Amino acid sequence: MVEMKSGKRNILLVVVDCLREDHVHFSADENRAHIPTISRLKDEGFSFRNTISSSCTTVPSFSSILTGRYPFENGLRNLYEFTLRDEVNTLPEHLKEHGYNTYAEVTGPMVSSFGLNRGFDEYNYRDVKNTIHTEWGTGLLDRFENHYKEPWFVLLHIWTLHYPRIVHRDHRGRRFGSSPYGRALSGVDAFLSRLIGSLGDDTIIIVSGDHGEHIGNSRFQEVLRGMRLYFFRRAKKWGLVKKPFAHIIRKAPIGHGYDLTDTLVRVPLIFHGKGVVQKGSSTVQVRQIDIAPTILELAGGSDGMNVRGESLACIMNGDVGRHRDAYMEAVGILIPCREDWLNGIRIKNRYKLINSQYGDWIEDLFLLRSDRDEIIDLSGGHRDLVRDMKTKIDRLMDDSVEGKNMNDRDEENILKVLGKLGYV
Repeated sequence: MVEMKSGKRNILLVVVDCLREDHVHFSADENRAHIPTISRLKDEGFSFRNTISSSCTTVPSFSSILTGRYPFENGLRNLYEFTLRDEVNTLPEHLKEHGYNTYAEVTGPMVSSFGLNRGFDEYNYRDVKNTIHTEWGTGLLDRFENHYKEPWFVLLHIWTLHYPRIVHRDHRGRRFGSSPYGRALSGVDAFLSRLIGSLGDDTIIIVSGDHGEHIGNSRFQEVLRGMRLYFFRRAKKWGLVKKPFAHIIRKAPIGHGYDLTDTLVRVPLIFHGKGVVQKGSSTVQVRQIDIAPTILELAGGSDGMNVRGESLACIMNGDVGRHRDAYMEAVGILIPCREDWLNGIRIKNRYKLINSQYGDWIEDLFLLRSDRDEIIDLSGGHRDLVRDMKTKIDRLMDDSVEGKNMNDRDEENILKVLGKLGYV
């Protein structure tokens, strides 16, 4: 067991790529996954049931987690071309000012060229083949024991749920979940059990997802939907698909990055820390941009970080809180045409508007409480509400900025990484 050597708490932020909220909070008879470790953190800590990600793509989502700002404010809206703007502060930068040693263990598209390594003493990027179930995972456990200098802040990015999902051989039976996704999550939970069991009781642990995921119920269904997305993207790129068809097909494919349904933007958010985080849960709507200021306050340094997000510590300390308007967008490399970029806003944990950023082919309004699958568009009968929600988006977008242009070498390197991951 690791002993704390200073008055500051170690902080572990676990971001599981593609982690859906409904696979963390579910009834016992649903058999979605076997996650006793995550459930224990949820039951002993504080859980936010309606946390909305800023994007349905990895890098922009991480940019919100680490800066407390929306992607259109920090400059990282997609998976290539731009880097974090110079004037944007990051969570690890501020934690360093408060005496923390900062480490990141990332993979997928999270290469350092985006600028999200800013403020980390070590930013360790690994190939996606180096999963938690390989020697890399064993080595990570050793680094917590012998390498990270206290007090530490560690960002751990887990890729196992990302398509093609990795189901560990010990979790292939249906008792570990009714889908490949659920069984892959069961394997993540088993690894977290080993990791968290080696940490001191004083460690503050945060578990969340960067975005959600559309999943299939079988490997065949996942492959079939993946092929459908593949051919649709190419047909769209070649100009063979009309917009009305795009409006339909965006509801169907596997994966993420092309739509703003709750399965793609609603993620779990759990805080656990004995003596720091009270036991409880909240259904108040909160946002990814609220994570950074919350961690900073828990670390004892609530001042100085210029963010749009607001700390959630008051809610964890008993305040009822309020629903916070949540902006979201689907942009970038998975959507070949800029005119198909989407943005949206979710208000009062009740209404969601999905809107075309640069076109006029979609304007969908959903009443979430009675239409959880977001099938019935109510925009035609609620024009005043649609106008008010679009005004909220427009006011936010007044702060939109361009990212810092990436140099040619970094952009070429990132495109190689994205090609290896199947994005291009």
